[in-house]
Amino acid sequence: MNVFERAKSRDFIRVTEFFSSCTKQHKVQSNRKNLRHRLTKNGSFDCFTRFADSYCDISFGNLLALCDEIVTFGLVISLAKIFGKSDRFFELLDASAKSAYESIEALDRLLNSNNGQVSLSELAVARRHEKRTAELISEELVRTFVTTLDREDIETLSHALYRIPKTVEKFGERFEIMHQHVTASDFAPQMSIAKESAKVVCRMVAMISKSPKLEDVKNENDQLQELEGRADQLVLGYLKEIYSGNVEPIKAMAMRDLYDLLEKVIDRCRDAGNVVTQIVLKNS
Repeated sequence: MNVFERAKSRDFIRVTEFFSSCTKQHKVQSNRKNLRHRLTKNGSFDCFTRFADSYCDISFGNLLALCDEIVTFGLVISLAKIFGKSDRFFELLDASAKSAYESIEALDRLLNSNNGQVSLSELAVARRHEKRTAELISEELVRTFVTTLDREDIETLSHALYRIPKTVEKFGERFEIMHQHVTASDFAPQMSIAKESAKVVCRMVAMISKSPKLEDVKNENDQLQELEGRADQLVLGYLKEIYSGNVEPIKAMAMRDLYDLLEKVIDRCRDAGNVVTQIVLKNS
């Protein structure tokens, strides 16, 4: 009988724990002995002795190839998932980037609403969705023994993406307070740059799962840097207008506050792009 046919779910969990502790070759021998002791004590050693004994002779690729057989026999934990073969993290990060873009789109719609009033509900929904995605990523990191990307890289990118809708929501809250002193057209050039920056971030995050060339990612990141530079030049022009003495003090204060927040949104997009570039560079 095939070794996997005789395996029980609870026993297979013990084996996956063993594999997770054997990522470094020099630990295999001692951990194998510990596994023998645990499985023998629980009466399930006969199911796994051949698999544990041959671990040193099985390549990483062959271990992944065994996953189909494992799933066929209904075992509850997949080796592909244990060794980070699942693309769940790529899906979640891609969803997070799309949520960031959707929050900027929602802000653009609200600024251009006919009644001139701002409803924060769309911005709050986008931010909550992004937060939930970040929580799912954290939960998956706890459940997964080994990940395709480094854990700290996944967490850093998730945090960078979450900061985009969070800053967008802050802008919306301030605009709701100050909208009688400013107009949506005052922020149209910056909003255009913010939307384009978010699109670039979405493309860059989607590229991670496809093992992109470093040059392609750098080209996208260079575009982000160029957009951020254009935004800085816009802010300098706005500041010249604010401090020219031709703007009412209360309006000048409102414009300065809102310009700074919208610039931060663009900076957050740039930061996320930098994280993606570092991840691709590390794994290239």
